[in-house]
Amino acid sequence: ANNSSLHRQTASTMSEDNSSSSPESKESEEDLNQPEIKNAVDEPDLSATESAEEAESKGLSLKDLGSEALMAGHCTDAIHLYSTALSHLPNNAIILSNRALAYIKIENYGLAIQDASRAVEVDPTYPKGYYRRGTAEFALGRAKAAR
Repeated sequence: ANNSSLHRQTASTMSEDNSSSSPESKESEEDLNQPEIKNAVDEPDLSATESAEEAESKGLSLKDLGSEALMAGHCTDAIHLYSTALSHLPNNAIILSNRALAYIKIENYGLAIQDASRAVEVDPTYPKGYYRRGTAEFALGRAKAAR
């Protein structure tokens, strides 16, 4: 199954009108239909309304879909899937770090630093949080901050 289309089926901003057949207009239509990229603080905390098992199951399933999307090069889809996963598991350092990687890939270093810093706060023993924060800091030319 195509993760990109799977995600678009669940996107609330999806337009039902796909009447244009030109590739250029289809691409711009697709851009318009993408939900705004948000960060962890913008996600509703659904974990309080579901059992721990339910939150973990949904969150990890969405994380896996996000990872598949990221490996396929669909960074924006991955970000949205990781964001939804974080609404179920808001304190999961791995999901935060994975979303930081997706932000790095689209060169949104500020949000990558936010997610990586939050991953470090949540789990100071998880090395990828530090690595992703350092990668984003370095990309911004802040080598001292990256150390």
